[in-house]
Amino acid sequence: MSFLKTFIECFVVWRAKGTFMPNDGRADAILVHAGGNATDGSPGEINRFLALVVRQLHTETRLPIIAQGEIVPCLHGLPLYGYIPTQKEYVKYLNTVDVAQMQKAVLEAQGWKHPILVSYQPHIWRAGKVLKKIGVDVLMADVSQVVYDKRCVQKWMRSPWLNYPRELVCRLVWLFQGKI
Repeated sequence: MSFLKTFIECFVVWRAKGTFMPNDGRADAILVHAGGNATDGSPGEINRFLALVVRQLHTETRLPIIAQGEIVPCLHGLPLYGYIPTQKEYVKYLNTVDVAQMQKAVLEAQGWKHPILVSYQPHIWRAGKVLKKIGVDVLMADVSQVVYDKRCVQKWMRSPWLNYPRELVCRLVWLFQGKI
């Protein structure tokens, strides 16, 4: 994809469309990029919502799951093949690139090549671009609903007034850094 096209998408794509179709047959894993926990340490509204999406996808596909740690408590009973540490468990802040690289390592170790990405809107667009940039042929889950959590430890995930400006800055910075 050209730099100019991606630059324009940074400004106009706020609800990434799902590219995964259940009868596709290519998908071989589910990747989950979580939202931040609530201030009380619970998974929070965003992760509870994403867990519903993951459960539905798993019911349809029976695919293994590689999940970021913050959402793991919401996924009990599902086959987790990879666990990306929570922010509290890791020495430095894990950004989307860090999570994607860890997930790619699990995919490669298992021989999986076509994962379905689950994340919150509008982050799923950037996460998908990062995964593609590092060589993962990712399919996007249909996550059409936008959820915010007023108690999220990541303050930018509390409202669209905080989330959209931050997301735009991240997209532009990462585009110029070559991360997307």
